[in-house]
Amino acid sequence: MNRDLLDALMALMAEQGIEELDHTENGVRVHLKRMEHSGAQAGRSVAIAPAQPAPPVLASDEISPEVALNPGPAQVEIAAPMVGVFYLASAPDAPPFVREGDVAREGDTLYILEVMKTLNRVVAEFPCRIVRIVAGNGETVETGTPLFVVERLHDTDV
Repeated sequence: MNRDLLDALMALMAEQGIEELDHTENGVRVHLKRMEHSGAQAGRSVAIAPAQPAPPVLASDEISPEVALNPGPAQVEIAAPMVGVFYLASAPDAPPFVREGDVAREGDTLYILEVMKTLNRVVAEFPCRIVRIVAGNGETVETGTPLFVVERLHDTDV
């Protein structure tokens, strides 16, 4: 699936006011969902998954991670939204996007997930403090693999 088609589908959604759209081509399923962000950030997300039934996953220049609640109080587990290679930095010699103890604001890059030779920046969907980094840098992860344990913060805590 090429980027021009994805851009055309997203433009169609914006023009027609469509909130969600599914498209399958050559065995690849794309699920598009419009996301509203506060402030000047108006967002869009693209979900790409194999054509067989699978949980929806998100991919674009900045994708949103799948989030599942962790049993700990006020803690959230951020899990891999799809199969890929997990990277904590943009390059081997670059500093990591986040470290344990860091505070990330909504929209801050948390990690990169390499999927089908495409690097996807994954951003925080809410303000959070990184409690623990579970996955190892350069590790291949499966859908649902825990990557981070974070403490959800309020905007005033950031």
